[in-house]
Amino acid sequence: MKHSPAMQHIVTRIAQKHGFDLTTPSTYLRLEMEHMDPLVIEKVDRHLLSVAHYYRPKGLYLADPEIVFFTGSEQWVPIAVTQMIGGFRLYARLSTEGDLGSIIEPKLQRDLAGFANQWADNLKAQAWLEDGHCKEQMTPNFERRFPLGRLLVTNGAKAALEQAQQDSADFFARHQTGDYGELDQEDVCSNAENLKGLGGIIMSSYFLDTGTKIWVITDADWGRTTILLPEEY
Repeated sequence: MKHSPAMQHIVTRIAQKHGFDLTTPSTYLRLEMEHMDPLVIEKVDRHLLSVAHYYRPKGLYLADPEIVFFTGSEQWVPIAVTQMIGGFRLYARLSTEGDLGSIIEPKLQRDLAGFANQWADNLKAQAWLEDGHCKEQMTPNFERRFPLGRLLVTNGAKAALEQAQQDSADFFARHQTGDYGELDQEDVCSNAENLKGLGGIIMSSYFLDTGTKIWVITDADWGRTTILLPEEY
C-alpha cells in the first residue's frame, strides 16, 4: 500500500499552527482563503482523517476533492476519494474495530496516493499554511458530511413536497449533516457505524408540514440518495 508523506506533512503543520490535535476524536477544522473553496480537516473515526475542499450549493456539502486517510500507522494511507467526476470510491477494507485491512484496488490506491501528494504540493504553493484563516474549530464536530451521490426524488415524494410547499434540498441537507429526523435509536446507531466504516445505508425520516412522512436514503455504496415515501421503498 502507498503512503502520502507530502499530505501528512502539510496537514500536520496546518494542524499544529492552529492548535488542532489530530489524535482527538470528532474534531473539525475549517480554513478559508479568498478565491478558494474552504479547506476542511476532520476526524472521521479513531484512525480516519478527512481532508477536503467543500462548497455548499443549497446547503449541501459537495467535495471536490475529499481524501480519507488511514492514520493508525506511522505513515498515512489514502483509502477513499470523492470527486465531482467519479463520485465516492473506496479502495480499502476496514475491520469492525476501524483498523485497516486489505487494499481492494492496489493500482488505484497507488494512483490515489500520487494524487494526494500532488494535491499537498498545491496546498503548499497556495500558502494554506501561511494564509489560511481558521473559520471553525469544534470538538466534537457535527455528524460527518458524507457524499450523497446522485440526488433523486420519487414521484410520490415530489407530489408530497409540492403539496407541503417544501424544498427537497432542505431535507437532503439535513440528512447529510446528521439531522436524521424522527429515526429510532437502532437506525441512528446503524448510521453512525456506517459512517465510520465508509459505506453502508444512511437513512433519515422526516414529517412534512402536512404530516406526511418521507424517508431519505443514501445507498450502501454512497452513489445515490433518494427522497421517497415509506410505501415506495
